[in-house]
Amino acid sequence: VYARPRIYQHMLEDAFFNSESWLASEVARQFAEAEGVAFLSGNGTNKPVGILNGLTLGSDASADDVNGTYEVIDSGVDGALGATDEAIIDFLRTVVLSCKTGYLPNAKFMMNRATHNVLVGLKDGNGIPFINRDIADAAGERLFGHQIVINEDMDSIPTATGSAAPILFGDFRRAYQIIDRVGVSMLRDPYTNPGSVMFY
Repeated sequence: VYARPRIYQHMLEDAFFNSESWLASEVARQFAEAEGVAFLSGNGTNKPVGILNGLTLGSDASADDVNGTYEVIDSGVDGALGATDEAIIDFLRTVVLSCKTGYLPNAKFMMNRATHNVLVGLKDGNGIPFINRDIADAAGERLFGHQIVINEDMDSIPTATGSAAPILFGDFRRAYQIIDRVGVSMLRDPYTNPGSVMFY
């Protein structure tokens, strides 16, 4: 991943705005966004091998149920996590119970905001939300005692049919290791285009 933006010299000399610092932060942000997608679905070619790479999603999930792979649990309902609100909660409880005990203390849920919104809206037979919705706190920060992490790169729940992974659950520090470089190098080129500086 690389970037090659250009800033005009008079912008760099502007004492009221540090354009070089702003540029570095923007490039870092966009690099992080590109990394986030690759950490989930990257195929290993000029990018990391993503956590979902090679997994069989959907009704054939049993193909992944072998030693050394992540377990995929199918909800059994096309386009939903369950047929009813109660069924969705039971399904998510099954997901938690399927995790081995050694991984549970640091296990977390990961999902995008749209999926999280579906879970926050679930109610029991008496109309009471399953997930606590105290307006003093962020809605639904925990599920079955485990923290919910919002990651907008995650799949949404399919609208009708299709294979997707809208929710991940586990101890991500033990499940997936990211080996990253410390910092990003930046080179300045003030010669190619006189009057501007190219950053690489």
